[in-house]
Amino acid sequence: MALRRAFVYFAKVNNPRRTTQKYNRTGILHKRFVLPHCYTKPNASKRKMALRKQALSAAVQFICIFFIMIRTPSTLSFNTFVEQQFAMEPQDQVAVVGARVILPCRIINKQGLLQWTKDDFGLGTKRKLVGFDRYQMIGSDEEGDYSLQIYPVTLDDNAQFQCQVGPGPHGHPGVRSRYATLSVLVAPDPPIITQGARLVTTEGRKISLECVSANGRPASEITWIDGFGNVLTENVELVQEPSPDIRRFTVKSILKLRPYKEHHNKTITCQAQNTVDKAYRTAQVLLEVEYAPKVKVLIVDGALDTGRIPEGNIVTFMCEADANPTEITYRWFLKEEPMPDQNSKIMNLFNVTREYQDFYVKCVAQNAVGISSDSETLDVIYQPTFVTEPMDVEADINETVHLYCEVSANPPSEIVWVFDPVDRINLQPRVVGVSNKLEIVVSTQTSGRYYCKASSPGFEEVQSSARVSIKGPPKILSPNQQYADPRHDFNHVECSFHAVPRKKYVTWAFNGKVIDNDDKRYAMHEEITRDSHKSILTIVGDKFDYFGKYNCIVINSCGSDSLEIELLEPRRISMIILGAGSSLILIILMCSLFIILFCFKINKKTLPPADLIPKESVIIKGSPTKKFLQLKTNEIKAEHPTEYQESNSGSYSTTTTLSINKTDLMASKTNSLSLPQNVRYSGNYTDNLSIHTNQSINGGASYVDYARDYYSPTLQNSNNYLLQLQRESPTYV
Repeated sequence: MALRRAFVYFAKVNNPRRTTQKYNRTGILHKRFVLPHCYTKPNASKRKMALRKQALSAAVQFICIFFIMIRTPSTLSFNTFVEQQFAMEPQDQVAVVGARVILPCRIINKQGLLQWTKDDFGLGTKRKLVGFDRYQMIGSDEEGDYSLQIYPVTLDDNAQFQCQVGPGPHGHPGVRSRYATLSVLVAPDPPIITQGARLVTTEGRKISLECVSANGRPASEITWIDGFGNVLTENVELVQEPSPDIRRFTVKSILKLRPYKEHHNKTITCQAQNTVDKAYRTAQVLLEVEYAPKVKVLIVDGALDTGRIPEGNIVTFMCEADANPTEITYRWFLKEEPMPDQNSKIMNLFNVTREYQDFYVKCVAQNAVGISSDSETLDVIYQPTFVTEPMDVEADINETVHLYCEVSANPPSEIVWVFDPVDRINLQPRVVGVSNKLEIVVSTQTSGRYYCKASSPGFEEVQSSARVSIKGPPKILSPNQQYADPRHDFNHVECSFHAVPRKKYVTWAFNGKVIDNDDKRYAMHEEITRDSHKSILTIVGDKFDYFGKYNCIVINSCGSDSLEIELLEPRRISMIILGAGSSLILIILMCSLFIILFCFKINKKTLPPADLIPKESVIIKGSPTKKFLQLKTNEIKAEHPTEYQESNSGSYSTTTTLSINKTDLMASKTNSLSLPQNVRYSGNYTDNLSIHTNQSINGGASYVDYARDYYSPTLQNSNNYLLQLQRESPTYV
């Protein structure tokens, strides 16, 4: 290989035009001979002369190559070389702004060009890096030291650096070091308390102290110290955000403190520090606490126990204040607007409406020391009202539509969508949604009316509806025969139709001739409702010209429909037909009345319930000169009258005769007849009666309360059509 290189070298010296260059895969340069473009075949003498010159030249070249091989035997004998490699690579470092940083880089057997990159941007191959005054490659070429020195370090140096060496001239491959990250730290600015060095506040009133530590990298840590040396950890909120240059950080610490008189003339200290600072940096604020009134706003009337206020109420507020000195002046505010003529401890707010929801009433109390305030937020309850009502929708089959229903209420209302389908035969109304937005895929099963119902606790339900309709040709709903009104000199022909989408126009024709809008004999107008349309043709001409066939044609974007309506003369009913009809109606009414009376008479003979006293003889024994009492049987229904009989033989009896239908008797054969409880007693019995239960009177029978203790006997003989039951009554003295 070494011989070949020497031969190519001398060939190039002797005839540079007759060689070409070529690199193999390993990067080694090869050269070969080529014939000149002007080469032509010489004659014999010239050929011999050329051969001699070539032989002489070859001999000289051979001698030169021989001496070269003697002088560099190792190079020409082996096809090996030492690759470029790093003896030292840069490492990650942390530096403070203004410091000096050296990123080491040492290379062994450097063959190619060396340069440093910053975030993959080349800095140059010279040791004195042009354009980068703070950067310099230090060290010596003999030692292969090309370390990068940065001084002074700035935030711009917060990047990744790499040492790179390019390929050598004899095919040495290039090498790169690992990436070294330089992290630049910055000490934060001195902390600042935004409220200043002195803060005047009132006792018991919550304040916020904000301490800002800006432009630090990394972000600062902030600590609060109270005037007694205690570290404050509660009610502290920390906010971290990048500075405008994005490379540094600003930290805000917000301390929420409720000072008391013990904090008067005490300092609150903010300490800030990051890893760069060796000691804390501090900021202080001096608190001057004034003993202003302690205020509390209360609702004393017009609100519920929960504190909620019904809409329309008059609400009474009281400003409760404890202050020293006790001379206090009051001012009232409604949402920061002063309320005129309200300067006492009590304030009335009239006619509270829903517009007052979330408003706050504030009371400001002032004494010689200071001002304090408190507020109460209004929670107004009111019935649901629609903010956005659902709107009718027209759509094609399989199209997705949305219905919206926005309701304002307090407490918040619950919304329910109820679907009332068009096809009430196969489908039933049902709940289909519970939010303020309803999504519908239009089909024959989903077309119909949708009701949005909103309910709020304590209020009546409100509802609004919208119809989802399928687009299609119009459909006329009017009858095809209509009658003229003889009371007027003009008449109407009505054409009711349903059209989705809405009709484009309606055309009328009479006896096959289209009616012109300018024809003064006719007038057309429309009546539009939510669910239907009606086109009315008013005819003003001669009444004998009214009658005939009218064509109503309705057209929309999906098609058309037409109906031939025949306008007929008014119906005239002859007096004979009217009289005959009246007579027939009268006969029917009389027959109905006769049947009702006949049935009523039959019902009067119906056997009464058996648990009443069917036949009762009440005998009062004793002297005829003594007081007697005639007991009345309980009244039965009007259709079951009771017959009363009296005897003057010294005793009084009551007999009740009841007729019993044989069929009824057979049905109750061995069972007792029952009587509903509501017909067991009579309210017509008004005589005063002293009742002695289970007592014997003058040796007679014990007293029995028939209205309470009587039970009907069991029927024994089902073949008797007339049943008379007699029982001895108790004797009264």
